[in-house]
Amino acid sequence: MLIPVTVITGFLGAGKTTLLNHLLSQDAMRDCAVIINEVGSVGLDQILAQPKSLLQHVESPHITENMRLLESGCLCCSLNNELADTMRDLFFKRALGGIPPFQHLIIETTGLADPVPIMSHLLQEPVIHSVYYMAHMVVLVDAQYIQQQVSEFREAWRQVACADSLLISKSDLVDEASLQQVQMLLTQINPTAQIRCISHGKIDADTLIHDSPVRLGKIKFRQPATHGYQSTHGEQIKSFTVHLPHPLNYQRLEQKLQWLCEHYAEQLLRVKGIIVAEDLTGPVAIHAVQRTLFPPLPLSDEVNPETSLLVLIGVDLDEVKIRDALMQI
Repeated sequence: MLIPVTVITGFLGAGKTTLLNHLLSQDAMRDCAVIINEVGSVGLDQILAQPKSLLQHVESPHITENMRLLESGCLCCSLNNELADTMRDLFFKRALGGIPPFQHLIIETTGLADPVPIMSHLLQEPVIHSVYYMAHMVVLVDAQYIQQQVSEFREAWRQVACADSLLISKSDLVDEASLQQVQMLLTQINPTAQIRCISHGKIDADTLIHDSPVRLGKIKFRQPATHGYQSTHGEQIKSFTVHLPHPLNYQRLEQKLQWLCEHYAEQLLRVKGIIVAEDLTGPVAIHAVQRTLFPPLPLSDEVNPETSLLVLIGVDLDEVKIRDALMQI
């Protein structure tokens, strides 16, 4: 069974360290492994700068210097090599029984990272692609500075554009009118994301980590058929929904989705959807990042969609051409 990956990112100063500290204190993290960036002065030791009772001393050759095992069972690992090497190392140690059999991987990326190409290229690697899947992209935004950041930094608005969940931090430091402006901006850039306000990094770990929008089918489809956002960097982010024909054959749809990923590649930030097909045993979630199309994921029993829909988010996408291609299946 593939291991779900949750990516937590956000621009510099958005509050990722505060969020992680709060998450790591919760029992719901017991079956998680966390990869934390060693960037600047904020590394593993700083994030785990809590009472020593949170740390569990383990005599094992598999628990290396860059790993900490919490009393809850959550395993924290600092990223001091390539991310791909760290992910492979965690999986093989898990398979050998050297570390707890974590069921979920959380990756915290640096604030200056564009998470889309990172995860796209990473999850195409043979070993990683065969054991992990991209489940949830969580992006923190700073209520005070996000409007300025998306105007000045391409990475900031791409983080917002590719998110499944947007967490607005420091909302207590702005007035209600400013907060509404922030929420409107985020909806303009990414109308499909779930938007929440958090205070001091406090959020329920079960809600954030385990309730994956991709797996549970919590994908918004009630936005306008086409939604555009013109960034100050001269790029047009477009989001649109395609209602697929019924009945549907998934094998034929998969060929079209592979074509879409290959043809649009770097332009295609995200594809999310719910599919009901005659050659599948039940509804599935579809998920793609740039060149990578992930295997379909069965949805939870309470999800019972009547139609198949796809949401596409990308830069300068040819909507007419894409719609025509997807409708001819």
